[in-house]
Amino acid sequence: MNANGRVIQEQKNYYLVDISQNAPVRAVLKGVAKNKHKRIAAGDFVEVELFDGVGETAVIRGVLDRNNELSKPVIANIDNIFFVNCFIEPALSPLYIDKFLFCAAAKKINAVLIFNKTDILSKTQLVELQNYAKIYEKIGFKVLFTSINDKKTIDDIKNIAKDKISVFAGQSGVGKSSIMQVLFPDEYFAVSELSQNLLRGKNTTSHTSLIRLDDGGYVADTPGFSVFETSAVAPKFVCAHFDDFVKVLQNKPCRFSDCSHRNEPDCRIKNAVESGEIVKSRYESYLAIYDDMSEKSKKF
Repeated sequence: MNANGRVIQEQKNYYLVDISQNAPVRAVLKGVAKNKHKRIAAGDFVEVELFDGVGETAVIRGVLDRNNELSKPVIANIDNIFFVNCFIEPALSPLYIDKFLFCAAAKKINAVLIFNKTDILSKTQLVELQNYAKIYEKIGFKVLFTSINDKKTIDDIKNIAKDKISVFAGQSGVGKSSIMQVLFPDEYFAVSELSQNLLRGKNTTSHTSLIRLDDGGYVADTPGFSVFETSAVAPKFVCAHFDDFVKVLQNKPCRFSDCSHRNEPDCRIKNAVESGEIVKSRYESYLAIYDDMSEKSKKF
């Protein structure tokens, strides 16, 4: 009997494949499929042949194309990335947030902004954070304010993750592992460190598992990986991954079709920044990312 399923765990000599959200089946990769495909990862959709209809052992006969992937460790076909931040401890970084959102957009993955540890903020700090978050809510991003002691905020995460494949990312110390521990109290999540280079992370896990949520869906068991390792984006396409910029240009484009939105006259983006239609911090992030992609593109 043949069936389609999703790989939820990679072991040394076999894979666990979820076919019907019951007990996963053990599957091996053999023959043509083994020679034809690159390394299979958690999240991959595969075609399997079940032995004798028992459902305990299977052979992977094919691997479907990936919609997207993240590396180190590899996770395929992600629906959501929960990007965890703090207002303090560690301090908020607008550039870090915008770089993350840019890379998630480039990989066509839905990004959810989480501002964690709100329980340690003063009323003034909380209002300041809420005002800052409105920048991203206005653009169209889903924003959550969370505390591991607040059941409702954790339920909000569960509702977004339901029936999806989700991963957590963010700087060291923002509380990714703590949130994961609340979601899965029977699991253990070691804290991973991120390097100082915002474009590269550290992770000691070579294989990733997907942990099933009670109400459906999976969450990757590694909250400390880097999401920023992405293919170079041509500088002229950087703007296309800033939804607030795209909205401005849809109403009225710049005079020059190849406008870099830096020094050209009659630039709609610069005018929008001056008028407050685009927030200045977003524009500054755009320039930094544009320069990063310009340097990266020179290497290809």
